[in-house]
Amino acid sequence: MPRYTGVNLYVEWRDGVGSFPLSASRITFNAERTLHLIDNTAANAAYNTYLTGRQGFRALWRGYYSGQQPPLGEAALARLAPGSAGALVWGELGNAPGKPKHGYNVIVTLLRLNVPANDGEISIKIEFVGTGTPLYDGEAVW
Repeated sequence: MPRYTGVNLYVEWRDGVGSFPLSASRITFNAERTLHLIDNTAANAAYNTYLTGRQGFRALWRGYYSGQQPPLGEAALARLAPGSAGALVWGELGNAPGKPKHGYNVIVTLLRLNVPANDGEISIKIEFVGTGTPLYDGEAVW
């Protein structure tokens, strides 16, 4: 059985200007699908009961800032400012034909630069929140 690692990950940002990969300079990428529960418990019930509610999506990307394009430079950083809207598309096994593909329309909610005092590398944290249904669902592939 093959062993899959984060080295295969491919992440891409798409907006009205174009697209660029985020995977080249990443430290970590976390994608989270959520389901909100609606409390449906009767007032005199001994146990809680729930109904399924809305679904959500959130992603957290951490990487290095290069100051140049690519992998993540000044021009790209401006397009990822909080409030920016676009699509986040990724494949945990890469973007080769036949590999799984996922994506959501998202809004950037956080852009944090970590600038160390000494000779360390500048790191970036970007948070995305999904809006609407998934762009690719089920068995979508590249």
